[in-house]
Amino acid sequence: MLVSKICLTGGPCGGKSTALARIERELTDMGYKVFIIDEVATRLINAGIKPFGDDRVDMFDFEEIVLKHQLIEEESFERVANLLNKKCVIICDRGIFDIQSFLSAAEFDTLLKKYSLTKLSLMDSYNLGINLNTAAKGAEEFYTTENNKARSEGINDAITRDNRCQAAWSFHNNFKIVDNSTNFDDKVQKVVDDIKSSLGIENRKQRKYMVQIDEKDYEEFVCVDITQYYLETNNN
Repeated sequence: MLVSKICLTGGPCGGKSTALARIERELTDMGYKVFIIDEVATRLINAGIKPFGDDRVDMFDFEEIVLKHQLIEEESFERVANLLNKKCVIICDRGIFDIQSFLSAAEFDTLLKKYSLTKLSLMDSYNLGINLNTAAKGAEEFYTTENNKARSEGINDAITRDNRCQAAWSFHNNFKIVDNSTNFDDKVQKVVDDIKSSLGIENRKQRKYMVQIDEKDYEEFVCVDITQYYLETNNN
């Protein structure tokens, strides 16, 4: 049975690969069947389908290919997860919203309409999205792209990519950002803890902050209205 589908996103060198390994290990130890969908774009680039360099394809066409593969893989893993008689979690190394970070808003909307998709339907398909900030934001000494041959961004490009990923996922109503304010091990553990909390494995205190934002500093922002219902209990 599919319990949850979760997406990890963020700029290059954010720690997604390390986080994926720990998530799989810890949830497996707790009795979950963990499926991991590796990043589609990286696999396509490594196979020779590229939106850059020699024999490149147009970025819009490339992202449409990514979308097709992502839809098929997510649907296939969801089907298998629902066939199994155990708790299953699907972890996506990037998801469909990441496609928007490489296209204009109009291009992304055109792509969604072509495949009869909406942002709301996509939002509902992911239970949780987590952005792991690139090391280029606050941990520059650890920034590298050597562990991914499909990536070659410098620090400034990595920051831009991370910001665009956050903007693409900001529409989601359950989106977390994990920054580099701690050491790397604690950063990865924060990702695992957020997932456990989403699954109801651990009871964690909810923290809320009031933040003053000057709208002129933001090109795009999303306002979300949240209604919360509280149930009276009999202490049981």
